[in-house]
Amino acid sequence: MSYKLIFIFLFSGVRFIQGDPAPYYPSPFPIDGLFLIGAEADQDLEELKKSLLLELGGANIKISRILEAPPVLLANFDKKYMDKVLNIPGVAYVEDDAAVELQAGGKKFEEPVLPEWNLDRINQRTLPLDGNADYAGNGGKDVHIYLLDTGIYKGHEEFQGKEIISFDFKAGGNGIDCNGHGTHVAAIAVGKKYGVAKNATVHGVKICGCRGHSTKGHVTKGINWITRKRRLPCVVQFGIASDEGGSPTLDNGVKELTDLDCVVVAPAGNNGNDSCLVSPARSQEAITVGALAKFDYIHHNSNWGKCIDIFAPGQSIMSAWYISTYDNDTLSGTSMSAGHVTGAVALKLSSGMKADKVKAKLIKESTKSKMHGRLNGSPSRMLYVKPPQDKVKSKPKAHGGNVKKEEL
Repeated sequence: MSYKLIFIFLFSGVRFIQGDPAPYYPSPFPIDGLFLIGAEADQDLEELKKSLLLELGGANIKISRILEAPPVLLANFDKKYMDKVLNIPGVAYVEDDAAVELQAGGKKFEEPVLPEWNLDRINQRTLPLDGNADYAGNGGKDVHIYLLDTGIYKGHEEFQGKEIISFDFKAGGNGIDCNGHGTHVAAIAVGKKYGVAKNATVHGVKICGCRGHSTKGHVTKGINWITRKRRLPCVVQFGIASDEGGSPTLDNGVKELTDLDCVVVAPAGNNGNDSCLVSPARSQEAITVGALAKFDYIHHNSNWGKCIDIFAPGQSIMSAWYISTYDNDTLSGTSMSAGHVTGAVALKLSSGMKADKVKAKLIKESTKSKMHGRLNGSPSRMLYVKPPQDKVKSKPKAHGGNVKKEEL
């Protein structure tokens, strides 16, 4: 049994003895009075709502939303009623609603190492960089990418001519990015200049406000929207990570998405800690991505550990910014790293590969045993995306030295 699977097993909320109360998963930073009530498999959610109202009384609990996938009720009640809720038949678990964090550094966090070094790095096995940032294939054509993030600034030149469909967690919201994180990640995945899969379609699923704040509840609403509106082939990237208590709801959401033939990509997290402590990074089904710095070192802020599947560039990544049509900026973090993998997934799907084969294929094709720094149990695997055949033997530019690129 894998390390990731053990975590999901422990936090799945399954009751093994009839009559035992459901488990409660507290957060170190809860939103007072707000909870996610997970339903057992095949439980009718409307019936569960009726049971909760009957047991606690309508004045003592408010069900603000019922979500089918993952099956969760968003509820507001006083914690003194927790024992009653945990003993209601059909309740699989209860967890605190809590804040989740975007996985990137601040604006102008670091100066670029080299412009577009990231795109150059992932299509070659060894350093030095050779100045080639092209990839084989048709650029992710016909693939749909869903970004659970801050939305997308549609007016940026990186997205001109692209179809962008949006969801906004705020009623009446327009899905437009007023933070920058989502726009930056979207361009890494699909941008005309900065993107890996330049012909893929991107969908902004806005679950964060202008200050980048979100909650498990908002993220779950976004997941639910994707399960209902998805178009295949499908890639879903999370731009957030939970606190170090994890989240069974987010873990279950990843499984719902993969069961619906979407490939899920998750940032490992930026706390320099064990990625197995946060969701959705700890999910067995997700492709969990750590951040690679220049010279193939693990980035100092990147989470680490056995729950990471692959590393991709995450230091000083230049990409689109949300201020104007031509604005760009540099950010660092595992969300940026995940954007590269999301683009690589789109390339695989557009070639006809089945969704359930993509993760293993990316791992198999990754560049192995070349990373430096304290990996702390992380696999030494770097994202590799094959260049066009006519550029496999391209000579390195002067800044990189005179080393022949490995041929595959």
